[in-house]
Amino acid sequence: MPAGSPGARQAVTGPVDAPAVFRRRDGHVTDWHDDVTVTGVRPGGSGPVTVTLEGGGEVQADEVLFAAGRQPNTADIGLDIAGLEPGSWLEVDDTCMVRALQDGWLYALGGINHHDLLTHQGKYQARIAASAIAARAAGQPIDTAPWGPHAVTADSRAVPQVFSCDPPAAEVGLTADQAERAGHRIRVIDVDPGATVIGANLYADGYPGRARMVVDEDHGYLLGVTFVGPGVAVCDGPG
Repeated sequence: MPAGSPGARQAVTGPVDAPAVFRRRDGHVTDWHDDVTVTGVRPGGSGPVTVTLEGGGEVQADEVLFAAGRQPNTADIGLDIAGLEPGSWLEVDDTCMVRALQDGWLYALGGINHHDLLTHQGKYQARIAASAIAARAAGQPIDTAPWGPHAVTADSRAVPQVFSCDPPAAEVGLTADQAERAGHRIRVIDVDPGATVIGANLYADGYPGRARMVVDEDHGYLLGVTFVGPGVAVCDGPG
């Protein structure tokens, strides 16, 4: 954050482990420290922020970016009653059933299972888990083969992601290069959304953008899609 911002007016104390601390100047890294512990961050008023490292070293910078990561919010939801550790991630199988419970009554969806900490992946997992629960209740077989109706295959093979650039970009699945290297016989289809997609010009006059679809020629299904253009973030999510 900027050195003079309200959030930087109070010194930050207490050790924080960091994979790396570095300083950039004119687009280049000039000071790099691997696997260090930050023991304090001291604001400098209108001047630079000083980051104090364990052992006494210091790094000065105009801005500090702190990537805190995530922890499961499971400390007080009663996991101990089921014999599970409060505050832990819940490891699940392909149907999102919690592995640690042998009788198979508990499912964990979304960030709590540590697959992909994204809202749309949690919704996708909910649909798969619901199908698996219904099949088990009806005594039907469970199909957890890749892309089967009871497997969260997309959690490892097709996680939608958005790139916050201008214009924004989004993708899911394989690129054309990745698909060819994986041995697929492909066809690439490039689309100008502004010229071919009904409604694109309602979003923006003369909508500028591009979409590319990678199709498996032997099986007739999509291997991946990439979008570039205004508003593409809302196009990118599991169906």
